Amino acid sequence: MAIYKMTDITKTLDKLFKYGVNTTEKVANIKWQDLDSIGKFTPFEKSLIMDFKVVIEENYKTNKRRKIQKGIIEFLSGNTGTGKEE
Repeated sequence: MAIYKMTDITKTLDKLFKYGVNTTEKVANIKWQDLDSIGKFTPFEKSLIMDFKVVIEENYKTNKRRKIQKGIIEFLSGNTGTGKEE
């Protein structure tokens, strides 16, 4: 896995959230080919997203087992689960 700068991570996550990918489940289930239909991402951003997905996937499985409804993506995106982002 590559080493990413915090500014690159923040910028890429902000784009994902802007395109409506704002839940742990959505990130955990995203595929490389989905990224083109979601929005405009550079190859670097796609790689970052897919590397981040690996980490989020494990978190998602753990949360699901423990019946925890909110994960890291909901926290970072401001998704309160009410149907509208804050």
